Amino acid sequence: MAVAPWRWLITVFDCAIITWALCGAVAAQAATNGELVLLGEQEGSFTFIATVNVGPDTSAAAARFVFNYQDEQNNYELTLAEGRAQFRRMEGGEAVDIGRRGAVSLTSGEHLLSVQRRSWRMTLIWDSVVVCSAYDSAFSGGNVGCAVVGMDVGDAFVQVVPPVLWTDDFMRAGAATTPWESIAGTWQQKELRTEARREQDPSRSANAFCHYGHTDDGVALAIAGEAQQYWFWDDYSYSVAVKSSGGPVGAVFLYQDADNYLLFRCSSELDPEGPRTQLVSVVNGERTLLAEARGGIVPEYWYALRVNVSHGLIEAFVDDRPVLTARTDLFGQGQIGLYTEGEPGAYFDDVWVESWSVFMDDFAERQPGKWVAAGGDWEGPQKGTMAKSGGGEGLLISGDETWTSYVYGVDVKPSKRAGAGIAFRVGDAGKYVFRWAPRGSDLPYAGEAQLLRISHAEPAILASVPAKLAPAEVHRFKVACDGPHIALFVDEQRLIECADALLPGGAIGLYADGRSRVAFDNVSVRFPRGKRGAKIVPRFESPGDSTMQAWATKSGQWTAEKGRSGYWHVADFFGDNTISFEIAAVGRRSGSAAVTISRDPDDPGAAWRLVITTIRGRQTLKFALYHGEKCLQESQIDVPPGKNAEIRIEQKGNYILVHINGQCILAHEMAL
Repeated sequence: MAVAPWRWLITVFDCAIITWALCGAVAAQAATNGELVLLGEQEGSFTFIATVNVGPDTSAAAARFVFNYQDEQNNYELTLAEGRAQFRRMEGGEAVDIGRRGAVSLTSGEHLLSVQRRSWRMTLIWDSVVVCSAYDSAFSGGNVGCAVVGMDVGDAFVQVVPPVLWTDDFMRAGAATTPWESIAGTWQQKELRTEARREQDPSRSANAFCHYGHTDDGVALAIAGEAQQYWFWDDYSYSVAVKSSGGPVGAVFLYQDADNYLLFRCSSELDPEGPRTQLVSVVNGERTLLAEARGGIVPEYWYALRVNVSHGLIEAFVDDRPVLTARTDLFGQGQIGLYTEGEPGAYFDDVWVESWSVFMDDFAERQPGKWVAAGGDWEGPQKGTMAKSGGGEGLLISGDETWTSYVYGVDVKPSKRAGAGIAFRVGDAGKYVFRWAPRGSDLPYAGEAQLLRISHAEPAILASVPAKLAPAEVHRFKVACDGPHIALFVDEQRLIECADALLPGGAIGLYADGRSRVAFDNVSVRFPRGKRGAKIVPRFESPGDSTMQAWATKSGQWTAEKGRSGYWHVADFFGDNTISFEIAAVGRRSGSAAVTISRDPDDPGAAWRLVITTIRGRQTLKFALYHGEKCLQESQIDVPPGKNAEIRIEQKGNYILVHINGQCILAHEMAL
C-alpha cells in the first residue's frame, strides 16, 4: 500500500545564517639527526607531512615520529626500521603495539611521509600508499615531533584538518576569479541560456551558469583550488552535476598531480567500448581498472555523480543510485576535480564536498587496540569472526566516545543457550544494549528482544518485544540512532523504536550473555551525510501565470491557508522530514506560531500541530503538541537574554522530536 507524503504548515520566521572557516597550517622546523624535536602543540585532527631522505646505509635507517605527546612516558609513536612501520601507544612508560604492521620501502633517496590523526584513527601514508593504521583514543592534544637515525627529515609541516565543506554553483560573471585550476584541456565559465531567453530580473531566473571543459586530444582536467591547496582532504563525499556532449565524463578524487589520481568515469553508447561506469586509478599516468559495470549515461542529459571515499573504501553513485564499490590503498588523501574526454566536451555544475566517514571490520586480520574487552572471554579475530565463549556477560568495545548519530550493524550468530546483541553509545556515563535470547535458554529475556539503558550501572528496560529468531544462524543486528531517536532492526525488520536522550553519544560494542559461544562478523558503522535543504519544485495552480511567481520566488513555494495567517508548503515529502527556523530575540514581543504536519491538509483531526508561544519580557518559550484538538504534551525552556532560539522539528519514524538550540525538549510517538 502506498504511503501518503507528509505536508508542513508553518508561520515563517527569519532563517539562520551558517558560517564556517578554514583552519590554517603550522610550518615546522626540520628534525636533527638522533634527537627528538618537538614541533609544537596540536589539537584535533591534523596531518603531519614531511620529506624523508634515507642515507646510503639503509640498514641503519630508523625513525620515531611522536604525536599526541604528553611527555616521554605518555604518547603515541610511529616507528620506522628495517622496512617495517608500526604504531605504538606509550602509556606510563610501557610501549604497546596498536594496529597492523606495514611494510615501507626504506631505500636510499627521497620519500614522502604523511601521518594522519583523525579522531581515534591514525594512518601512515608512505610514497602515496596507505601502509598501516591503528585505532586508539587514550590521548588527545599534545606535541608532534620526530627523531631519526640514518636519514634526514625536511620540509616538515603540520596541517590542521577541519571538517570538509566546500561548494560551488558557478554562479559568477565570466570575468570573475574562478576557484578551479585547469590542469589539462580548455576550461571556461559558461551560461546555458541564450540572450533571447534571458530575463531582466535576476531574482526570477534559475542559475544557468556552469563550468565547461573540452580538449582536442586526450583528457580535460580541472581541480578545485590551486595545485596542492587541498592536498589534505580525506574521508569525504563529493558530488557534481554533469552533462556530456558525447564523450566520457567523470569526477576526479584523491588527486595528487596530473599523473596520479582516482577517477569515477562514465561513458555513453558513443564510446567504442559502449556505455560503462568505471572506477579507475591513475598511477604515473598508467590506468588500472578498480571496478566496472555495464550501463552509463546519455549525452545531453544532466546526471548527479557522487563518490564517497573513506579509509580505502570507495562508493560511486549516479543520481543517488549505487553503481560501484572498490577498495584501494592508494593516495589516502587529495583534491577533487572535473574530468572529460574529447572535443565535444561537458558541462559541470553544483559541486558539493563534505566530510564522510565509515568504519568497517571483517575481522580478517588482528589489529591490537582496535577492540577492547570490557567483560567476558573473547576469541579472535579467527577465520573472519570474533567470538565470545564461557559464562556470564561479555562486552567488546570499539569506536570513539565522541560518536553521536550513526547506523551500526553487525552479523550475529547466536547459539541455542546464549543471548546475543549489540551495544551502542558506550561511554563513561553508561550504554545502550540491544539483546535477544532464544526460547529454551535459561536467560530471563528468553524469546524477547530488549533495549536496555544502563546508566551508572543501573539498568532500565526501555522496550521489550517478542522475537522468534533461528539460533545457530546468522542474523543482522542494526541500530540507527540519530539524536534521541533510536530504531533497532533484525534482518532489516524494525523491532523497536523509541526516543531517549539520556546518553547522547558513545562507542559501539559486541554483546554476548550465557554459557555458549556467540560469533560476530562484518561490523559496519556509517555516519549521516550533512543535511541539505530540499530542492522545491512548486506546483503551478494557474497555467497562465506569465510572471512565474510560484517558480521564481520563495513566497511562491507556500500556499496561503484560507481564513488563517498560515501557509502550506505545496511540495510532498516522503520518509523522515526536518524543518528548522529561528525566533529572534526571545522575549522582545508576545506571539505564537504553529507548525502542522499532516498527510491530508483537509482533515484537521489527522494533523499533528506544535504551538510555540512567546511572552514579552520573559525569556521562556512554551510548547504544546496537539493531535487534532487534543493536547498531548507540553514543555518549556528558558533562552538566555537577547539570544535567538533555533528551532528544529523532526518527523522521524513514528516520532515527533523538537529541538531548541540543539537540545531535545519534546519527543512524542505518533499513533499512525
